[in-house]
Amino acid sequence: MTDALATGGDELRAACVAAMRRHRLVELFADRSYGCPAAVPVAWARRGDWDRAEFLAAHIGAAAQAYAGLAEVAAARGDARRFHRMLEAARDPARQHPFEWFTARDLAVLGRAAATLGRVGLARDLLQEAESALRRRADGRDTDRRAEALAKVAQAYAAIGDRHRAGVLVADAERQVDGLRSGEMRAYFLSLIAFASAEVRGADAAARSFPDARDPAYTARVFAAFARAAGPGAGRLLDEAAGRLPARHGAAVLHGADELRLREVLLSLTELAVAAARIGEPVRARRYLDRASAAVPLLGYADSRHRLHARLATGYELLGDRSAAAGLVAGITDPDARLAALTRMAGAVAEAGDHERAGALFDQACVLALGIERPRRQQDEPRLDLVVALAESGRPEAAERVLLAMSRRRLPFWELLALTEAVAETGRLDLAPQLLALAAGDRDLRARMRPTLAEAAGRLSLVDAAWLSDVDAPGDRARVLCGAAVGAARDGRFDAALALLTRAGEAPPPTGPQDPATRIAVLALQAGSPLVAGFCDLARRPAPLADAVRGDLDAAAAQAAAGAPPVADAVTALATVAAARGRADLVRFLLDAGTRAALGWPGAAPYATSGELSKLAVAAADLGEPDRADALLERLTAAHPDHRVPALAARAQAYARAGETARARAVLDESYASLWSREGGAGADRAVAACVRAGAAVDQQRCRAELARALATRPETPRFLAVVPLADPALTDLVVALFAGEDPPATQPAPGRA
Repeated sequence: MTDALATGGDELRAACVAAMRRHRLVELFADRSYGCPAAVPVAWARRGDWDRAEFLAAHIGAAAQAYAGLAEVAAARGDARRFHRMLEAARDPARQHPFEWFTARDLAVLGRAAATLGRVGLARDLLQEAESALRRRADGRDTDRRAEALAKVAQAYAAIGDRHRAGVLVADAERQVDGLRSGEMRAYFLSLIAFASAEVRGADAAARSFPDARDPAYTARVFAAFARAAGPGAGRLLDEAAGRLPARHGAAVLHGADELRLREVLLSLTELAVAAARIGEPVRARRYLDRASAAVPLLGYADSRHRLHARLATGYELLGDRSAAAGLVAGITDPDARLAALTRMAGAVAEAGDHERAGALFDQACVLALGIERPRRQQDEPRLDLVVALAESGRPEAAERVLLAMSRRRLPFWELLALTEAVAETGRLDLAPQLLALAAGDRDLRARMRPTLAEAAGRLSLVDAAWLSDVDAPGDRARVLCGAAVGAARDGRFDAALALLTRAGEAPPPTGPQDPATRIAVLALQAGSPLVAGFCDLARRPAPLADAVRGDLDAAAAQAAAGAPPVADAVTALATVAAARGRADLVRFLLDAGTRAALGWPGAAPYATSGELSKLAVAAADLGEPDRADALLERLTAAHPDHRVPALAARAQAYARAGETARARAVLDESYASLWSREGGAGADRAVAACVRAGAAVDQQRCRAELARALATRPETPRFLAVVPLADPALTDLVVALFAGEDPPATQPAPGRA
């Protein structure tokens, strides 16, 4: 048995190290403010690093889009087996985006990829599925986004050779956008779908029948898209659009609506210039750029001038006039605007095929991006745009460096609290300074950790440890002493507990449902200590539970039972007192009253109701009321794991205490199954800890195996890592080191070796 446990410990150690290494990689990109763009894993796939690509795709928010891109890369390389695997991953319902236009765009990419492999039938099925997704809602909302996605699907149909269906869909997209009520929004989305229309129907046909944008600036952007789709020889389309733009703007500097109109006109001129440069019309491009440059001084706002300088610099860069481009960028004083300019220039040059020049521009952009400091939750589109451009140009390493600079490591608040509890339970208080150092930047977290560690210190008679004494705030100091008092009481040393409570003086407000003096009074009652009344006297007022400990328990129970829900905390606390007094009848009365209150809680959400029932089920199991525990578990059959798992864990431990090992293991199996059934919510940390405590008590080897499985397959690595000391105290040092950012070996070094 010892060898089996050692083997299980080795496997769990390896799982801890591997999971934390994986988590650190994902942590760089999983920041909820930004997320890792799908372009990054796709870039790794194009580089040939499929392990890295698939790892990232599995862990980022844009997983479906990433897998669609990976499928496209696999198809381009003729790797049918990998394509089908990526296809299945992209279509996994768990990864589907709530907005149907995202799903449709991913399906369009997959359809084109399938056609690349010669799977035209599959391609058609995927595109029909995309159509169905877009037509599923008929409430008129998000028409613009759905029309844009429909144009993408039309392009995919054209790519697989079905130009008839492509023409039908692109015409439908045009009609949907043409019907938008907002004139500005209508014009904007017409400019977005213009390229698809020209690609499907031809630039000349699109120019003849495409809806009128009714705005010269947006009309110019539409014609720029037509010209890009048509390619060389489409200069006349650009001239037609440029001729519709106002040529004279006066001599006065503009502000307000007039300035905005001029800005849009000049931006449209730069788009015409870039389009001209891309189709091999440098003379036209320079004419449009010079025309726009001459009017920039009329813009009254610095932001508008910066945007124009960025666009103009891109145009001059494409024409090879690097000095003009550099001068424009140098005049942009805002770091974000300058970064946007460099990103746009580098992307355009890379698209034009000059990768050496693009690399130089990207290097400048990266230096600037890595030097930008901003609050973690502030929007960061300029750097995110750079990340996408770097990835799309085949530079995933640089993209990841910028993502790392954008991210700020999230302090694992609740996970560190869970680890603190586990370390305290194992008695490894020599690690307390390291734990507190991990929370050095969060005073609230340290204030919550210290009482837990102090409780363990009181239990182990270590209350004079330096890390406990080094507390400045009087309230924090009092909480530490109160925690140590509870620990001493749990060890049966009620005299020491009373002395520590007295040293604490006026105790601060409790952080839990009971104040420390009341908790110790209940422990003293259970132990038969003569100091019960003294602890009740020290209880923070009002103290109904402390009064019940030494007063009329029946009256207190009746009052608690008559209270408005939620009442689970109150009735379970009183039930504990009743059990200590040998009042089994009152225990059952209180549990039944709490159950009725929870089930009759008016307007309560199911999650709130199951939370109450879970507390009652745990109390019933702990207080020797198996019938009521089982009845409550029956009501929790469909409850969230946050609530079902603690109840099952408590029941398994009750069976184990009664010597019914087989039944304890059966209930524990249910607990594991519930825990792995779905992602945890607000109470996930408590559920995981309860399950592991029960598992360690009932079947330690199985518990280690389940934890190793969770660490290998679940994304919440710190949550599961925090409870590993409960399953294997020998790994406590390893877990603390991993939380501290160290990277120890996955296997235990042999004795006598480094």
